[in-house]
Amino acid sequence: MQRPIALWIIGPVGCGKSTRMFDLQGEFHVVNQDAELERLLSVYGLSWDTREHNPEQASRFTELRNEAANRTWSLVPDLRLRGEPIAFETTGDNPKLLALEIDLNRSAGYDNFGVGLCCSLADCLKQNSHRPRVLSEAVVAATWKAFHQQLAAGDYQALFGA
Repeated sequence: MQRPIALWIIGPVGCGKSTRMFDLQGEFHVVNQDAELERLLSVYGLSWDTREHNPEQASRFTELRNEAANRTWSLVPDLRLRGEPIAFETTGDNPKLLALEIDLNRSAGYDNFGVGLCCSLADCLKQNSHRPRVLSEAVVAATWKAFHQQLAAGDYQALFGA
């Protein structure tokens, strides 16, 4: 019997994770909290361009992002129980949480595969500025820096193998 697969697409904001995930729909259950966040932003009439947010809107954005994450990730245990193939999209900027989720997958009988998407910071910034949900340059730069630091330190290789 074939073991279920958990595919992790990891990279900074603007590197193309969502584009790759779109191609996986139908073959994998896609775990992408961005779609839920965008739905919530629309429901509450909050701009998708975070550069336009005043302090109150920025606070509300953070609340909605957390709500979207909780809703999205709350579905994962049931997917694991059913043994469905799962594709995860993440910046990977929380290695402890990533390690926990990978261990939960392994405990449920999954094989985990990680794919890191690398691009220059300039390319990530450019892509971010051309998409509907725009994040600040500081957020993009922070995710880019964290991803490359963890990549250089071997954190992802330790989680997934060489």
